[in-house]
Amino acid sequence: MYLNLILKQTIDGKIAKSLDDDLSWGSKEDFQFYKQKTTQIKNLIVGSSTYRAMPKIAFKNRKVWVLTSKPDKMAQEYKNPENIFFCNLSAKKLYKELELKGVEEACVIGGSSLYTSFLKEGLVDRMYITLSPYVFGKGISSFRETDINTQFKLVSHKILSIQGDILCEYEKQS
Repeated sequence: MYLNLILKQTIDGKIAKSLDDDLSWGSKEDFQFYKQKTTQIKNLIVGSSTYRAMPKIAFKNRKVWVLTSKPDKMAQEYKNPENIFFCNLSAKKLYKELELKGVEEACVIGGSSLYTSFLKEGLVDRMYITLSPYVFGKGISSFRETDINTQFKLVSHKILSIQGDILCEYEKQS
């Protein structure tokens, strides 16, 4: 399975102001990129905090695996739509399960714990990182502090908006 990681971060490396951030500070162009890329790939992996923060329209017409320590509780809370799967698995176990189901490509869309877990396991093939022209100082960092030693190569970059959002595409070095 080919695994993408999609994230939007500030200049100082923050993906959110706090756990209850509604993530509305991104540009419309970045949202359009997210919509286009995730609609094309159709399989999303997201943590429970990010799932709660994002508008549910962001998951329409996509299969979504929500990693949570309380899958039954979340399934009841969100009435478990047929395209949403709540599960309590490690990054590696979910990756293997998706491979067994015949999933050819998926996107990890947040948050920092998941980004870190999938990178640490060496499962990420490509990263799309939008750098947004904000500085929060405090907030949730893109990645948790841990030992990860994976090298990526810049494949492309593009200015997304007149405000200065820059989309960088990186591919894992073999």
